[in-house]
Amino acid sequence: MDSSLDLDENLNRFTKLSQDLANCDEKLSQDQLAVVLLNSISDRHKDLKNALEYGRDNLTTDIIISALKNRDLEIKSENRENLRGETLIVKGKNFNKSNFHQKGNQTEGKRKVQNKEKIKNNPKGKKCYFCGKTGHFIKDCFKRQNELKEKGTKEGTAVLAYENESENGWKTGKTSLFKGKLTNLKEFLITLHADLWGPATVCTQSGFRYYLLIIDDFSRKSWVFLLKTKDETFSAFKNWKTQIENQVDLKIKTLRTDNGLELCNYEFNEFCNIHGIIRHRTVTYTPQQNGVAERMNRTLLNKVRCMLLSSGLPKLFWGETVVTAVYLCNRSPSSALNFKVLESVWSKRPVDYSHLKIFGCAAYAHQNIGKLEPRSLKCVLLGYGENTKGYRLWVKEERGFNVIVRRDVVFNESLMPCLKDTTSTLNERDISFEVESSNLEHSEDVGEREDINHQEITLQNDEESTENNS
Repeated sequence: MDSSLDLDENLNRFTKLSQDLANCDEKLSQDQLAVVLLNSISDRHKDLKNALEYGRDNLTTDIIISALKNRDLEIKSENRENLRGETLIVKGKNFNKSNFHQKGNQTEGKRKVQNKEKIKNNPKGKKCYFCGKTGHFIKDCFKRQNELKEKGTKEGTAVLAYENESENGWKTGKTSLFKGKLTNLKEFLITLHADLWGPATVCTQSGFRYYLLIIDDFSRKSWVFLLKTKDETFSAFKNWKTQIENQVDLKIKTLRTDNGLELCNYEFNEFCNIHGIIRHRTVTYTPQQNGVAERMNRTLLNKVRCMLLSSGLPKLFWGETVVTAVYLCNRSPSSALNFKVLESVWSKRPVDYSHLKIFGCAAYAHQNIGKLEPRSLKCVLLGYGENTKGYRLWVKEERGFNVIVRRDVVFNESLMPCLKDTTSTLNERDISFEVESSNLEHSEDVGEREDINHQEITLQNDEESTENNS
């Protein structure tokens, strides 16, 4: 038998050789096969070989095979017991399985924990192995934390421990977890974060149900593309790549996405391989590894809900709202960049906010369609032009979904045409004044009625007195 192979593989080779000999008209008897199999046993099973050879009078291949399998199972169980000492300790928590079966080991573990607590509470027993000073441990060392901040890395707290066969006992070694920022980016397009959101429960007027979100890690600027189906993702990314690389004269280095088939299909992977783009994919059921894109999705959806509710627009305008929300986010400060404005970091010039208006407010676009026709067209503000210096306006009075782009627009930001309660313009003073006036009117009416009743009573008394005199 070959010692480098398993027992099952050696037995399969033996049966195959015996069948080949039988096919060649050289059939061996059962006793001969048993002798051949017994002599082929390796030195690993030397004790079993001697027991079978001298302890039994009649040997068959079945007896030898069953004995070999039983012995192999015993060896595997012994190896498993020897490997039970391997364990993982995370921040002082020991999960050794053998300690749960032995009461003595449990008490010993409790004593170790108590000793550790005494050391923590006793400042004299603390010593830092990084700076050599007493009074603190290495994890609380300010000098070490400052150096880690300068390098831009964070070290995890997991400790890997295993039981050695030597007399030294436990050996521990720290390992770094996948946390913190691993690199300090110094230019655009080094790392991109992308994610596809959808499908939406309500389609837009143009039939869009998805949107592709792309974020540059250095400037944190975002780009969004509305899509009708998932298979449009590759074409949208390819067109955006050509445009953005031409603008900044840089190449995309890394793309981080999840494992969605729209971003990990053969065509997409081949395109990235040809252009030298490194793919970073998340582990299954771990969306936090693509946290920049996931958190941006949550931020955008929160803004979209608020903008739709405050403006009164129907849900089918979610596409226009998402594009406007991304436009506003790019012109807002970010805590990831020490509260710098994203658009100013990307374009390297200050941002102008004078053209921003309230989303969904009333807009009156200038028009000249005739000498006797009105000069303005009442619309609703939806957003801002992508490649033009104009406003995107929805003509509500016309049938269908008519969106126009105009520059000469007058806004009434206190009026929301799509809200149902915009006609109510009363304030608290008006309401209180109306209540007081209504009370006064009610009191005057009551007084007039009392005067009329009093006059009727006096007239009746006069008539009765005249009748009695007569």
